[in-house]
Amino acid sequence: MLVRSLVTSDTSRPTPPPVELRLTGRELVKDQLYTPDGAIDVRLVGRTRRDGRDLRILSYFLPGAAISFALWIGSDDRIYHEVDVTPRHLITLDYHYSTPAR
Repeated sequence: MLVRSLVTSDTSRPTPPPVELRLTGRELVKDQLYTPDGAIDVRLVGRTRRDGRDLRILSYFLPGAAISFALWIGSDDRIYHEVDVTPRHLITLDYHYSTPAR
């Protein structure tokens, strides 16, 4: 899969260029904070259509890491877009899959 990541640490400066990473689903899950341990305020906050896909938007908060997450999830249960907010960072991720969902 291709993950396009944009990290903004200082909104008073120009937005940096996105970084592209190629990795497997296993590598992504291993390195990300998607585990339900410690997540609070988990809720479905909306639905939208993006890039021709119907998506549901799930949000949650990890108090131990002080990170708020919003995930745009397709009907195939894949994450297509993510926004993470910390006290000093705004992280935007777009996911592009090279194989169809199973």
